[in-house]
Amino acid sequence: MGEQPHRGNVGVYVLPFIALQGASPFDASIPELGNSPVSIKQKVGFSSGWRIGKRWKNFFIDAGVSYFRNKLKKPSVNTLGNLSFSGAAQGYGGMLNFGGNINPGPSVSILLGAGVGAFNQEIQASIPTPVTGFGNLALNFNEADTLFAYQVFTGFNFYPTERSLVSMKYRWLNIAEMEMFSARSLHMLELAFGYVF
Repeated sequence: MGEQPHRGNVGVYVLPFIALQGASPFDASIPELGNSPVSIKQKVGFSSGWRIGKRWKNFFIDAGVSYFRNKLKKPSVNTLGNLSFSGAAQGYGGMLNFGGNINPGPSVSILLGAGVGAFNQEIQASIPTPVTGFGNLALNFNEADTLFAYQVFTGFNFYPTERSLVSMKYRWLNIAEMEMFSARSLHMLELAFGYVF
């Protein structure tokens, strides 16, 4: 008997996706708060988008657009006491990805890849209560810029039918630093479902 063909081993695919994502702390350099960088933590956020690409048996290349958002947590500032703090980091952009497939069976493949692109990122934050040492000062600040980004990822593709595709991925995305804010790292767990033409 001949080898069973791999489902979806070639073809163009379209994948809408959603993802839960956690973000590593990043630093903010805010002159009004002194010379020491402020370490800012982030709550679990979400990401969503679309990806279109071409898959061969052992290789793939695709392009995607996505949006992400994280709410900010209270910063770790020891010298200024307790601060009431709120804000969000959000952005949208695109990535060009490439990588390889390992095909252990006719309906599953393991993938490993990397990508580069750019994101328009905006960070907004507010300290609405007085800050010790500064009197009745309420700080509101934001910054937006288009930034270089890169990522690495791994995951599984499942082919329930010859033309359908379910993808589960872990992605590590790094977005370059801004004038006031350091680079941000996002850890994403992604689920996608789409079609192979």
